[in-house]
Amino acid sequence: MIKSFNQIQILQKRLEERKSNLQKQNKDLKYKITKQLNQKTTLNILSEDTLPHDIYADIDNKEGYPPIEIRYIDADDYSDDKDYWDNFFNTESAFEGTTRRLENAFGKYPSIKNNDLPTIVSFYSYKGGVGRSTTLAAFASYHARRTGAKILVIDCDFEAPGFSNFYGMDDQDLSAKNGVVEYLIDSSYIEDRNALNLDNYIHTISASASKDAIGYAGDKGGAIYVMKSGNLSVETIEGNDNAGNGLKTHQDHYLQGLARIDFSNSEFIVKQFSDMLTHICSNRDYSPDVILIDSRTGFNDIFNNIALRLSDMILGFFGTSRQNIAGIYEFLDTIAIMKHSPETILVNSLCSDVSDSYLDFKEIIAQYDKKTDNDMRNLPIWSVEYNAKMSKIGTPRDKGDDLLIYTDPDRYRFPDYQNGSKGDTMLEYLSKQIERKKKEPSVTERFNQDAFPKFNVQPVTKEEILTPLLEFFTKENYSHAEGKSSMVENEFLSKYFYFRNYLADIFKKDIFLVRGYKGTGKTLIYKALQNKEFTKRLSTVYNINSNCTFLNIVTYNKYPQLGLNNYSHLTLGLPEATYYKRFWVIYVWNEIMTRANLDYVSSLNSITITNDELTRREIEKLMQTDTFLKIEKDLQAIDKLLKENDDKLVISFDYLDDIIPLQTWDKANNAIATLMDWCRT
Repeated sequence: MIKSFNQIQILQKRLEERKSNLQKQNKDLKYKITKQLNQKTTLNILSEDTLPHDIYADIDNKEGYPPIEIRYIDADDYSDDKDYWDNFFNTESAFEGTTRRLENAFGKYPSIKNNDLPTIVSFYSYKGGVGRSTTLAAFASYHARRTGAKILVIDCDFEAPGFSNFYGMDDQDLSAKNGVVEYLIDSSYIEDRNALNLDNYIHTISASASKDAIGYAGDKGGAIYVMKSGNLSVETIEGNDNAGNGLKTHQDHYLQGLARIDFSNSEFIVKQFSDMLTHICSNRDYSPDVILIDSRTGFNDIFNNIALRLSDMILGFFGTSRQNIAGIYEFLDTIAIMKHSPETILVNSLCSDVSDSYLDFKEIIAQYDKKTDNDMRNLPIWSVEYNAKMSKIGTPRDKGDDLLIYTDPDRYRFPDYQNGSKGDTMLEYLSKQIERKKKEPSVTERFNQDAFPKFNVQPVTKEEILTPLLEFFTKENYSHAEGKSSMVENEFLSKYFYFRNYLADIFKKDIFLVRGYKGTGKTLIYKALQNKEFTKRLSTVYNINSNCTFLNIVTYNKYPQLGLNNYSHLTLGLPEATYYKRFWVIYVWNEIMTRANLDYVSSLNSITITNDELTRREIEKLMQTDTFLKIEKDLQAIDKLLKENDDKLVISFDYLDDIIPLQTWDKANNAIATLMDWCRT
């Protein structure tokens, strides 16, 4: 049981009793409980009466629960945006909250790649115990011995690290060095990451670690470097005998550091990882030719935000049991929807009857294709056979060279299988693909200054932000409406607006959705972006050299409730998705032509949009194929003109619910879904 959820259950029960009593008096009570990632609980209330204090007061004190924030929606707020609040309170669940899973669903962000980094290959598995890490360790040795490559292995299985079991690393060696977690914390704390000695974070696998004369990395000049998750030694750190707060051992430091890394913050963690890899690759003592990432098991932010986004290739390891099918489907869905997905290899492991299991696995992929229309039949597939000797690798029964047995073709072959062929075909294929990628440009979207502009936003404390704001509003004695209006004026924006790193996302094409509850400042951002002085300052902060114009194409109360529900694809005989897409293309074109002040003249006349039958007929007239093609050509010409002048036009849809009622937004294949799909592409 999670204590905060128990608190919410108690509160819900009491609120339902209160609601029932009020209904007997012909009164109503609407409520919604929300919980954020910081575990803060808010009770949102829409009612004629205030709640009795005892409904929630004693819950705050029970078992040390923190106070619940009570937020009353008054009559003015409700009347200002009735549709929003009706939708907010009338959804199925009275409890909702932000979750890491919803914030970072697989495939939400595009692949990115730093030109300065070598080929990156990630090894992922839906469940543990399928030979993922063992295969990675074997491949690193195989590729180094075959090609003479320098290989960097990154262990990203932070909650269950285990890569230190390989390559004969002993306890003394392991306790002497840190790893990924310590590096990320240290590099965030120390201003100049070049001051960090990489030798303190990376293990170099020496030839003496193996009884074999040529060692794990072979005799062709290859090398294997391992950056483990972190230092898990339980030995007391020298001088820390009396340390408090759980900081005596290396393991204490690792756990405390891990708890302070926000892997759910996609842009931040990807940039940290990319900077770390760049630091390592630019160091002459390491400069690896390939990077292998051992990703964490299951659906998680590590795979989504690091392995998936940075990789050129991904190996997905799965069994054929029913428990694995959900993982296979989720993995394939992720690859299918990515704009630039990494090259993908599927591995069915560990199989007792490898030939039958291989066929069963191919059938699972075929069934997936039928159900989803995503064609995954051409993905390379291998099965890996269970081998009792391999299961000893990395255990106390490992003699030290068991791993090499399966990476040296002169001894044993790696137990892979594909279409009747056994042994080393998977490792050889992967090795050759990496060699090929060294000669060809990456298919993934390049990591560049546009994707992550180099900006320097000075840190400030909460008090430095809130104190002048409080003084400003207290001194001026603004009403709520007056305050919102004043906040988009030059004086306020220049003195009281604090830039934060996430605002750089405004300039990224792949991030097209601004998300937040009512009252969190979305409209303020939209309105501020209409201020040319503000946008000029914004561009300067984030090193954007183009001239940026922001145009919100929905005018509040200009044509409320456009009545798009009365529009029907059946009138023109078009597929529903095509109909709505054409609607949005026409709508955007019309607003650009009438409001953007561009040096461009169309051969078509724009229309006046209102909530009437005439507007519907005018729009559907423009949907006719010949006319619609002219509109698309107009937009292409405008795009070309903007590029030639090094200009950017950013379009926003604030107050979109003024056009389409919120109650219809969750319907499949509706206008909103089509708009979002169009924005994605």
